[in-house]
Amino acid sequence: RAAGGARGVRHGAHEDRRLMAEGIHHALVLTDDLESTAVFWCEALGFHRVETAQLPFRSVWLALDGDACVHLAHRGE
Repeated sequence: RAAGGARGVRHGAHEDRRLMAEGIHHALVLTDDLESTAVFWCEALGFHRVETAQLPFRSVWLALDGDACVHLAHRGE
């Protein structure tokens, strides 16, 4: 048994295989509530809104560390 009593888990088995993201280049998040989703990403996760080109549907671009990387779009459009 590993530390903590878990069966079938070797001590340290997962520690060496972890991958850490260094950033997000672009992600599209579809939502039914664009404003609430934007507020969550900004307040809880530290992103901020950025101005971008107008698109033919409602959307918000968010940036982290100066890079626009998350595109929120309304699912119904």
